[in-house]
This record gives sequence, structure tokens and C-alpha cells, in this order.
Amino acid sequence: MLKIVHIHTDLKFLIETECFNEFFFSNTVIIIGKNIPYEEVSSFHPIVVSSSHTGLRKVVEICSNADMVVLYELDRLKAYIALKIPQNIAIAWRFFGSELYNKNIINYLSDNSLKFYNTKKEKLSKVFSYKALYGKFVSELKNRTYPGNYFANAIKRVDLFLCLSKYEYDHLTQSWGNLPPFIQIPFSYKFAYRNVNDKKDMVIIGNSRSIYNNHIDVIELIEKSYYNNQLSFLIPFSYGMENYYTNEIKRLVNITHKNIVLLENFMPYESYFDLVGGAKAAVFNCYRQMAMGNIFEFLNSGIKIYLSNHNVIYQWLKDLGLKIFTIEEFVSDLESDNLELSSEDKKRNILILNNFSSHFTEEQFVFDITSIVKSKDADQSTL
Repeated sequence: MLKIVHIHTDLKFLIETECFNEFFFSNTVIIIGKNIPYEEVSSFHPIVVSSSHTGLRKVVEICSNADMVVLYELDRLKAYIALKIPQNIAIAWRFFGSELYNKNIINYLSDNSLKFYNTKKEKLSKVFSYKALYGKFVSELKNRTYPGNYFANAIKRVDLFLCLSKYEYDHLTQSWGNLPPFIQIPFSYKFAYRNVNDKKDMVIIGNSRSIYNNHIDVIELIEKSYYNNQLSFLIPFSYGMENYYTNEIKRLVNITHKNIVLLENFMPYESYFDLVGGAKAAVFNCYRQMAMGNIFEFLNSGIKIYLSNHNVIYQWLKDLGLKIFTIEEFVSDLESDNLELSSEDKKRNILILNNFSSHFTEEQFVFDITSIVKSKDADQSTL
């Protein structure tokens, strides 16, 4: 049984560890951080360490006895760890988006969003956030022995790239050249249609405070449209950095008379989906992959999904055969009161998702991971 070490810094990604079924893998979960609410993560039996030099040294020591290390989001801290792990240990990068998209962010923002990016306030908030997250080990990074860009070196050190879609992987390689070999995350769980008959006259906009949601464009479309006054719009706004952009969203919502509400209070997962699962539609005006957990959960709840056609994920889901719609279609559907999927389309989406999960199985994932580890061992033995 392969020994896998999973390294997390963001608790909301802990659930991703379950892709590595304990029937096939011996898993060790490490959480790097402080003030971790252990009762909330105890089911993963994690080892909790600090981001101090001592803590990072302990992480590397644990990783040195593994067959593979999985880095959940390749941020600065995990890139540093990757370069410390012995060469004979395979490394997997579970890609979430910000690691690369943030380095080319202007390509994923609408013209309205760009007006509120790269302001002095925005830059200052990033500086303070960076210091808060990485101040404990930044001095060691400055004294590193690795030449050149350590993030680029960490990418070269990684052996495989785990993400949801080959479409996204191909899109990223156009901007970033050679990335580690792609492996599809398994869709081993089955979807069950939630028959929500009492749909609320509610539309969800975006998934967080993130500027990638390009909220302003959607708010403007709503402002200019004519629709049933009973309809309400909910913007999830409890997660993400506060900055000049989020202040502008609050200002726009405060001056509008179009029943737009910000959900600023954090809610537990189940409570959140109890609230939003009865919505008729959800609009994600992001130009990059994000909020996929929300999108799949909403499809599961029979919610009509609108995506930007700038987003490679839109084409991926369309090619799968799912009933997905564009932002332009949202405008016409809004005015014609056509925001709810038919019963047939709701069930069709579930059927397609189930078929998709059967093609990307857990067994195939285990085979791919095992092959990478064996190949790594063979390569090292010839050195």
C-alpha cells in the first residue's frame, strides 16, 4: 500500500484528501497553521504544525518516509517544501487555480473589474496579506540555495498535476508551457437528483468576494433589465479578502433597488446549501475555473447554471452534454422569466454527471498514481 502524505494550509480543501481512498492508500494528513479548530478536522486525524522553521523541518522529515506527497495548492510555502523533499519521493500538485491565474490576473478580469484592480489600496492589502501568511519563513526563502525563481523550480520538481479538466490543463499549458503530467481527479461519487419542487424566486451571483467573479457586470445587467419584481439576487460574500473592489460591490448593492443582497455571514456547508439549493439559477461570470464545487452541487440541485463563454470550463461542460447557459442567455431569460430548468433538463444533467463519473473512475486514478510512483522509483534506481 502506497504511503501518501497530504499537505494542507486551507481547511476547506481537506475534503479533497478523500480522493485517495484508504482502501488503496495509507494517508497521513498534515495541516500547517496555527489556531486550527481541531474538533472540526479530527476526522482526518491530522498532524498540525506551525509554519516556523522547526515546523517545516518536521514536515519534510515526515515526507521523507512517504511514497508520494500531495501539495494542495502550490503556494509559496508548499513550493518551498517541494524543493526540500528528497528527489526519490514523488510529488503531486493538486491545482486549485490561484497559483497560476493570479500571476496573469488581468486576462481573467472584465473591463469593469479592472477599474478596481491595481489601485494603491489593492496593492497595500496584498502586501499586508502576504506578510501575515508568510512572514515566519520569508527570511529563509531569501537565503535559499536554489538559483532563480523557486516557484518555477518547484513546478519542475513536481511529478504530476491533479485537476478537474483536461480542457483547463491544455488552456494553462498555452500560457505556462510545460506543466507536470496531467491526471484527472476521479468523480467516484454518484449524483442523485434532489427533487426541489418549491424553487425560490432567487438567483445566486458568484461564489465569494473574489474579483474573479466579475460581479459588477452582472449587477449592471440586472439594473438595466426588466423582470418580475418578486425575484431576488443573492451574492455570497463571506469569503475572500476585503479590498477596494469589494468596497465597490458593497456600494453598488447599497444604491440599487433591484433586490440584490450580500450574504456576508459565514455559514456551515450544509446550512449554506440548504439556503441556496432552492434557487432557480446561479450566475458565475468568472473567466477562469473556480467555484466548481458550487457548480456541481447546484447542478445536483436542479439549478440553472450560467457561465461566461470566456471560461474554458463553459466549453468543457457543454461538450459533456450538460445544459449550461451563457451570460448573454441570462439576460434574455431574466426578462422572459425563463430562469428555471425543465424537469427533463434537471434529470438529464444528473444522468450526464453520473456517466462522466463512470469514465473517470477511482480505479483508473489509483492505477495512474501507482504508475507514477513506480516510474519515479525506477528512474531513481538507475541514477
